[in-house]
Amino acid sequence: GELNMKKFLCLLLILSTCIICSCSQEAKYQDLMKNITPSAVSPKENIEDENKAYTEFAVNLFKKSYSEDGKNTLISPLSVIYALGLTANGADGNTLSQMEDVFGMPVDALNNYLYSYAKQKAKDDAATLSIANSIWFTDNESMLSVNKEFLQKNADYYNAAANRANFSDPDTVKDINNWVKENTKGMIPEIINELEPTDVMVLINALAFEAEWSKEYEKGSIREGVFTLEDGTQQTVEFMYSEENRYIGDENSKGFIKKYKGNYAFAALL
Repeated sequence: GELNMKKFLCLLLILSTCIICSCSQEAKYQDLMKNITPSAVSPKENIEDENKAYTEFAVNLFKKSYSEDGKNTLISPLSVIYALGLTANGADGNTLSQMEDVFGMPVDALNNYLYSYAKQKAKDDAATLSIANSIWFTDNESMLSVNKEFLQKNADYYNAAANRANFSDPDTVKDINNWVKENTKGMIPEIINELEPTDVMVLINALAFEAEWSKEYEKGSIREGVFTLEDGTQQTVEFMYSEENRYIGDENSKGFIKKYKGNYAFAALL
């Protein structure tokens, strides 16, 4: 692939299950957003405080996701908080208060923050950040009812697709995978292989980022070198070389920031 292009894809899938016997309904596909009209929302210009809360959420998520067995982990805090934000609009009582503690802000503030964040990022012509959300509900209404207020919040702040479908029908898996494929420009062709009849809801966030480096890597910037693994063994790999002048670090870490064209940057921390 081209060296001047970076593509990051992160997809979050949350399956909520309920131990209830499945029903034998005919397969059907219902668009729950069909008659829901988004209300006018004024995006917040200054989201510095919310950015700080989100950054703390992201750092804590990375800490919780760390694996001591040496396995690599690829995770998108933005995808996670989008899916949890959607879910929080259907939560109440102690569940909602616990979720808000994790967010570091009330759910109403989170709704407006994520809406404003997407609006701000859409203004960057030099880079493309695609954020797409969808919710798939079982069509067995005895297992899960969908509140219209929840769908309205969804329409106002998240622009997420919401559908009822027969989770026992294999075509539902195809529908979900096709949605993922379309919203990641074909870069993620599928996310699930099957659904259990006891599943009641699937929340999906698809995030795709595409931008060019402000200073591109040339062929001469790539050459072989020796990479030492944690266990001390060495292997020969290809390295990309460049000079960077934005250093970051403290007593526990060090790294650099490399700019993309536009307002984005890639941060690498060791």
